[in-house]
Amino acid sequence: MLHFTLREMHSYFKSKLTWVILIAIVVVAVISGPFGTQQVDVFKRIIYWAVTIFGCAGIAHACYTNLLKISEHKNWPQWRGYLLGAFASTFFIGLFVYVFVVLFFGSEDIAPNLLQLWGIALVVNVLIATIVIVLKQHFANENQPTFPRMEKLGVENNLLFEKISKELGRDLISISSQDHYLQVVTSKGSELILMRLSDAIQALPQDMGLQIHRSHWVARSAIIELIKEGGKWELLLKNDTRLPVSRNYRDRVKTLSIS
Repeated sequence: MLHFTLREMHSYFKSKLTWVILIAIVVVAVISGPFGTQQVDVFKRIIYWAVTIFGCAGIAHACYTNLLKISEHKNWPQWRGYLLGAFASTFFIGLFVYVFVVLFFGSEDIAPNLLQLWGIALVVNVLIATIVIVLKQHFANENQPTFPRMEKLGVENNLLFEKISKELGRDLISISSQDHYLQVVTSKGSELILMRLSDAIQALPQDMGLQIHRSHWVARSAIIELIKEGGKWELLLKNDTRLPVSRNYRDRVKTLSIS
């Protein structure tokens, strides 16, 4: 879990868009001086809001990614992961801001009420989570590439689907190898099965998806976006996960009609 969190945090803060958005928020906060910070020295105000904004963003991202990962493993709907992430980030952000204010200004007298902090953070987090859920659902439906429909590919009665629970359905998203097991992910959850990746791929219709890494196969219908960061390629899938594309499989990925 720690390795996953660090990897996600590195990816989050490596994004130029993340930096642009957070710096813009810091600038607005410094200029407007909310919560009484207008009376604080400008240089001190810049440091305060930079640490606060970037710290809260990091905490929120860590909470959301981990709760979404847990929700995926427990076969919970994605909206539950976002709401749990909102509550978790509210708790930790409140504590972070309270402790930072005390340490930064050197007095508990000017520290905001912790319950008020939690209340403000909860409203903001639930609002953000709701907006993200709605937007992701909208863009997942609007921007999803046009690929053959699952029911036309003859996925019934094959070796792979005989091994996974019926509750997972047949809407495959990805298959990833983990030691001697495969993690099969569908729109309804995930499950570990004892099977080789090569056998699973061979059991599926060729038009259904493609292998993008020696450890990963993805369904064509689950691909949202191709992300290129430096020399690394990743595919963003409709369940909000990102899987790496190795160099050996990039030529195949290039043939897909995705951004």
